[in-house]
Amino acid sequence: TNEEYCDFIDTAHGRGIKVVMDMIFNHSGSSHWWIEDVPDDDWFNQNEVARKVGEMARQPQPRPQPQPYTPPRSVPSTPTKSAEDYAREAMRNVSKATGVNVPRVSGPTTEEDMTNYAESYARPVIDQYWKPSRAGMKYRNPSPVVITFIVTSSGSVSNVRITQRSNEPVMNSSVEDLVNQMRNGQIPFPSLREAGINRTSLQIVITLYLKD
Repeated sequence: TNEEYCDFIDTAHGRGIKVVMDMIFNHSGSSHWWIEDVPDDDWFNQNEVARKVGEMARQPQPRPQPQPYTPPRSVPSTPTKSAEDYAREAMRNVSKATGVNVPRVSGPTTEEDMTNYAESYARPVIDQYWKPSRAGMKYRNPSPVVITFIVTSSGSVSNVRITQRSNEPVMNSSVEDLVNQMRNGQIPFPSLREAGINRTSLQIVITLYLKD
């Protein structure tokens, strides 16, 4: 009440405390009771747009209907684009916009280099180091595990991680051991130069299946 507010002010002042009220008087929400019960018609300056907005805001809105739950889909990791890939994309856009055929950038794309290195160079090395663990699970049938890592022109690897796990804990455990060896530099990989790939680094995606 006003009386309680005045008592509060007097008590605060008696203790050397100043009270500052922060109120906004130059505008109000369209659904505030000040809009509904004003002393005079010219109490607020409203144009026609503001009046319509206020009327729409005061109308009852339909309740949103619940939507059926759709589980998220797992999205495979997208390989990092190279400068050549961006150049190809830019040239395609220029051709579409101008109708002029722009000369293509020669050489393989990042996806082609990634697939070539992953299947011809990285997978044989991984299979060699993972083979003992696979032998201990020969009677199981787990879902695959996906790992990603970055290999450089010198053959060093970084950012090794598991991006998709298996439904079988034993499978996950064996791949984690493999990943730790890769992180510690215990597994030698061919360099990109050895693979004939003229890039400084490349993101590799490998799907590990227990059974070929």
